[in-house]
Amino acid sequence: MAGYGDRANNNWPMLLLLLLTLLSWPATVSASSAVSLASSSFLAPSEVNTCDISEFRCPSKDGQGTLCLPMDRWCNGKDECDNRVDEPRSCTICNRTYYARLGSTYRLSLVRPRMSGTTQILPWHCWFNFTALGGHHGDRVLVGMEAFSVGQLHRSENGSLCLGGQVVQRDASSTPADVDVVHGGDQGITGAWCGEGWGQPITTSAGKWLQLMLTISDVVDLSRFRFDLTYRVVRADIGNLSPSTSAITSAAGGNNGGGGSGGGGGGAILWYGDPVPGTLCSRNLHSCDQRTCILQSPNFPGLYPRNATCYYYIRQAWSPKNQTILLTLVQTEPGQSFSVRTSDAGEKERKMMSGRECRPRVDDTVSIYNGATIESPLLARLCGTGTMPHITGAGGELLVVFHSQPHDAPFNPAPLGASPGFRLTTRVRFVAANQVRQYHPECRISIASSGSNSRRSQRQGIIRSPDATMAPNTTCLYEFTGREDQRVWMTFLSYRLEGSEDGDCLTLTDGQELVFRQCGADIQPRICPHALVHANASTAYKPCRWQDGESYLSRSPRFTIRQDLATGTAIHAWSFVIRYEFITFDRFTSKQPLVGKDASPTAEWPEASSTTPGDDDDQLLASQLMTPDCFQLLESAKGNGSISSPRNPLLYGRGGSRHLRCLYRFQAGKGEHTHLTINPFHSTGCARFNQSGCQACLSVDEVFWGGKVRRRSYHTCRSLSGNNPVVLQSAASSLELIFEVRDMNWAQDDDHFYFVAEYSFSRGIDPLCWDSHQQTGKRGNLRIDPRDRCVRHSIPWHIQAPRGGYIILVFPAGQASITKTVEGCPTNNRLFVYSITDGKTQLYREVCLMAGSSLLSSSDKAFQQPLNLYSAGWAERNWMSDGLLVVASLQGIPIADETPLIVTWLSVFKDVASKSMSFAARQSAHGNASQMVCRTGCPALGACLSSDLWCDDREDCPDGSDEQQCIRLVFWPLYVGLVVILLSLTAGLVAAFLVRRYYHSRRYTANGRPYKPRPKENTKAKFSSVTVSLTRHYEKGGPGS
Repeated sequence: MAGYGDRANNNWPMLLLLLLTLLSWPATVSASSAVSLASSSFLAPSEVNTCDISEFRCPSKDGQGTLCLPMDRWCNGKDECDNRVDEPRSCTICNRTYYARLGSTYRLSLVRPRMSGTTQILPWHCWFNFTALGGHHGDRVLVGMEAFSVGQLHRSENGSLCLGGQVVQRDASSTPADVDVVHGGDQGITGAWCGEGWGQPITTSAGKWLQLMLTISDVVDLSRFRFDLTYRVVRADIGNLSPSTSAITSAAGGNNGGGGSGGGGGGAILWYGDPVPGTLCSRNLHSCDQRTCILQSPNFPGLYPRNATCYYYIRQAWSPKNQTILLTLVQTEPGQSFSVRTSDAGEKERKMMSGRECRPRVDDTVSIYNGATIESPLLARLCGTGTMPHITGAGGELLVVFHSQPHDAPFNPAPLGASPGFRLTTRVRFVAANQVRQYHPECRISIASSGSNSRRSQRQGIIRSPDATMAPNTTCLYEFTGREDQRVWMTFLSYRLEGSEDGDCLTLTDGQELVFRQCGADIQPRICPHALVHANASTAYKPCRWQDGESYLSRSPRFTIRQDLATGTAIHAWSFVIRYEFITFDRFTSKQPLVGKDASPTAEWPEASSTTPGDDDDQLLASQLMTPDCFQLLESAKGNGSISSPRNPLLYGRGGSRHLRCLYRFQAGKGEHTHLTINPFHSTGCARFNQSGCQACLSVDEVFWGGKVRRRSYHTCRSLSGNNPVVLQSAASSLELIFEVRDMNWAQDDDHFYFVAEYSFSRGIDPLCWDSHQQTGKRGNLRIDPRDRCVRHSIPWHIQAPRGGYIILVFPAGQASITKTVEGCPTNNRLFVYSITDGKTQLYREVCLMAGSSLLSSSDKAFQQPLNLYSAGWAERNWMSDGLLVVASLQGIPIADETPLIVTWLSVFKDVASKSMSFAARQSAHGNASQMVCRTGCPALGACLSSDLWCDDREDCPDGSDEQQCIRLVFWPLYVGLVVILLSLTAGLVAAFLVRRYYHSRRYTANGRPYKPRPKENTKAKFSSVTVSLTRHYEKGGPGS
């Protein structure tokens, strides 16, 4: 330093100070002599000293009293005794032994050395002995460095080195009387600190004493020199101090790591292992299932020593039969962090690092091997500061190696309050032997489907990430294989790979097709965390729709997950939860309407493809799952068969669909019947979960005339058992079975709602029946004849109402009556009348049919009255239907005289005056012709007939009023001739007028422009008595002046 050279000629005071120091304090002092010197050299004689050993006596000026001051008041630059006894000339705090009392903290501040030369006084030494004597003088020593700046710390790729000065810590587990306190014996020198420290680091003694040796060895800048210490003593059973014995009983069990089978509870044994003879900190631990095994750095929670190498060998020999041992190192104490010094200063050392980031030649490291030697697989090499993740090894042995560099700066890790070093707990777990394959370096799992008809619990499962720590360059492979008609539904409930590098990759393949691949720090597959939410009163999870990017659905029966771990999972935690399920792929007909003029209304969607399961999977899959409906077309040309509800859970609540509506269309050929048997139908899922609004129903609709009319012939929302099947027969061209479930929850699927049905087709219907039973126009007849094959096959009549009009059915008197109960009709012959609105039908009226002797035996007056049945909307305002669908059911006593029943229907309209009336008002005005406004009104029906029905020589009104007020035109040819003559005369007159007008306009037209005729030129104007010439000029005084 430059200051040394400037003071080279003034080195006599420093030499004198050095000589006095050497005379007062020998270079080699035993622990016992140091105690005596501490109480006699700078204080009053010991025989008159009444103060504690941790104090010095300060006599009063008059010699009558004694003042006891703490030892840190000695030579602190302040006159504490008022007579400067505590501040003698050339005093120093160096080279002394310090004691303390429990509960007190002492501070020492070393003044910067004043050197007038360099060669004569270097190296400069200063040592401090801190001793705990037991009892109220404590069992362990804690020394804190409030300010530290000694020498310079030089870092390089080959390690670190102290230049110009350093501080060496010496301690031992023996008492000060057993070891040389200056040189520290065989295990005292462990390394050095230099540079600048921060964070108020604290170092602790391994036993009852601790020594710090400060050395200035070279010319350095002493202007930045700082060395301020605090020290105190504590009892050995307080805090997480490194033990001086192998086992400590925790009364409260607070230090129990909770690991293993045996630890836990009050009075747990905290075992620090058996010390290895001849080493500073190596220990052997075993039987950790019976006690809590603790691994911690030397002098924890203080600064661990420099240039130390510690081996912690953990062995678990016993395990249950057919089970394998998992040993896990965890950091369980709250607020405690893992902090092992690295060579990089700044923010980088405030994070956990592993693998290549930790350099054994320049960093302090903790290496964990899955075995007994350093040749075993390296699970992790850790350094830095942070929370250490759980590290698990498979098998019964673990080796932990801790190594610190020879030189470093004292520091306390961030956040403040955390301790340097580490304190780990060993947990012991036992798992089934077949699960070890997840922890093996190959890490390969294969899962196969148990069949499409198996229970849900056998078709699905959950896979979690291995608990064991994966070594670097490990590849984990998970293979899922289903049947040919199955697909794999894969959902990531969680996935995390922290701090991944380029070699860490996640790959998902669907058969041979790549679905997903990402590497590096941004690996993010489709995640569905809300699936962890349970449904009400069930163990199912909230669904994850693959259409919304929440899960994966394979196109082939095989799905593979591959995870490459280049850096392992020690510090870069890898965790995932995957739910898988093998789902049955129902091949429904693709729902696509036909386009073009040749499209038939009876076939809205094409028939199902007959290709193998591997063809056109994309189109069928999107058709089935992207829509809430499923559709299947069953044609008679393909024969008879059976159907069932979908088995795909993606169509139900558990797959994310709240509602389900499946349509099965049975397409019969010309002249064919459709037979359908439903057995069983299960719909108890809603009652099981007590859901409001949930309903499962099964309906059967008959489709007539190419979809123009639809009639619901069966509907139920109750379960059907196998003993009560439903048998249906229909003559409709198309029969549609509708399976519908509404308001499902997350847990419901095909296990809660399902049905099975069988179908067949048979011939026996005349195709001409459909044309004859579809009627339009102003009037018509329904011939109900039991001998008619169309009637026997229950082919309905379709009557289309006129636009803005209604249909009225006129039954002969005494042959029909409307009934509301079964007992109200003495026969089973029925006529079901349906109202048609927008192609959909609804049962409107049920008419009881009577004829022949059955009518004569009936005493009910209702059957003796004529019946007029109006179509729906006649009794309401501003509403009308599109027509009527009439179905005859003749299952009762046949008509005796075999005379068919003729039912007439008419197209009628509401009267203008009655449109604003209520139905009761129209009934009171019924039969009153004076109140009707329309000219074609029929008072007997209370309606207006069509003008085509008026005066057509056929009585349509019951009272014949439509044919009574007609004017008969007998001589219609004469009338036509007169009209022609009149029209001809009128045309001739109009033509003459136009010709005359034309010639008159041409007479006064020149050059295409009309003009007015000029008056004739007159030379004279005659007045009463004077004649004036208009062409001659007259002078004044002339004639007429």
